Amino acid sequence: MTAQHAMIAGLAVALLALPYFVAPYFMHLLIQILLWGFVYTSWSIMGRFGFVSLGHGAFMGVGAYVPALSETFAATERCGLWCDDMEVLRLHYRYTVKHWRERFAKNRARAAAIYDERFCRMWEFYLAAVELEFLHGSHMVFQMLLSTKRDAVPITRDFMVDSERAAWAKTAG
Repeated sequence: MTAQHAMIAGLAVALLALPYFVAPYFMHLLIQILLWGFVYTSWSIMGRFGFVSLGHGAFMGVGAYVPALSETFAATERCGLWCDDMEVLRLHYRYTVKHWRERFAKNRARAAAIYDERFCRMWEFYLAAVELEFLHGSHMVFQMLLSTKRDAVPITRDFMVDSERAAWAKTAG
């Protein structure tokens, strides 16, 4: 084992042991710092390649934090919020990642100039693997509509479809 491998193994053990020795507040603080650092890095990468959707940039990349729904609902309830609607995006997100992969391919030379060939190969592999997982695997994205009132939105989703159709009618006519 090389010194670098030993250092990485030691760091991994230290990180795994951290919750047993650090108060929950400080763990929360550390997690928030790491999350926001990751978000900043994602947005920085996106800005260099012309991606403009901050929503996609928030959790783009390796190691994105995706909490279990049970954790999400518990935190939502503690904040006094209601989940008025939830949609499961299964195959939908495959198309989003496919779009990212295609846009990266078009801008690959620019990425290689900013980073290097190794980064480009890793990023292409990551995007292809994520796309395949959404297509053939069990990955999905949960989109939640939260509010402070239980009846903030209608029971059915017709209001979304009606609004979209009205917007399309305005642009067409």
